[in-house]
Amino acid sequence: MNRVNYVFFIFIICLSVFSCSDSSTNSPEEGKGKISGIVQYLDGTPGYSALIELKTLPSNTKIYDTADVNGEYKFENLKSGNYLLSFEKTGYEIKSYEKTVTLKEDEQITEDIYIVYNMLDESFAMVVDTDIVFIRFNPDAAKIGDNYEMVSHLSGYYRRDILGTSTLSSQVYIIPEGFNWTNPGVELNAQYIKDNFIFVTEVEDNFLNGTHEIRYTGDDIPKILSNPQNGFAFVRKEGIGKQIQIPCVDYNNNDFGLLIFYK
Repeated sequence: MNRVNYVFFIFIICLSVFSCSDSSTNSPEEGKGKISGIVQYLDGTPGYSALIELKTLPSNTKIYDTADVNGEYKFENLKSGNYLLSFEKTGYEIKSYEKTVTLKEDEQITEDIYIVYNMLDESFAMVVDTDIVFIRFNPDAAKIGDNYEMVSHLSGYYRRDILGTSTLSSQVYIIPEGFNWTNPGVELNAQYIKDNFIFVTEVEDNFLNGTHEIRYTGDDIPKILSNPQNGFAFVRKEGIGKQIQIPCVDYNNNDFGLLIFYK
């Protein structure tokens, strides 16, 4: 290699090195913003293992984090901008959650996420006869805690009554703890329940467009959501010549219970 070619070769190598070095220096840096919080049910129970999504707007780039045993999640090294924070429900009984969050440069935002149930679901239900129905609600199927003021009303309905022979109009009683459903040892009838069970409330059947509906409002909400250990007895009101039905709020899953409507 002659001297001229050698000098030219060294010049090209140096130019390449400096070019690479300059490109590295100008690469974009990560942001220092942070969005974090706690995932929990309304009663304060941590939303362990809940999958949380953070979507960058408007690019729709997504990243994920899973809540730990304390329900805590976090997204770090974020740039300023608009984000959509969301929790996607994993079953029919739970509502989804999403909220738009605007993050300023290097800002740290705390955003708690609440997992909210759609319904108070049954763990066991039994038709005693045409006058009486027993329902024990699933103790984990609402997780309201004492936050009754967040609930607008509870609603139960029944729509498969072509002949119009059913009713949801009933008086509601608490089934005493220790009462044996399968072997009560007594003849269960309306009078026995009225004499021995604790009265809670009564509801009227509203029949509209082929659907029977009952609603619990006001002071009845905490009475029902307190969910006694041994459940409730629904007794058909006197003078109504129809068979009592169990409120069925999800026919696809054969779920008996009450829908929860929030304020």
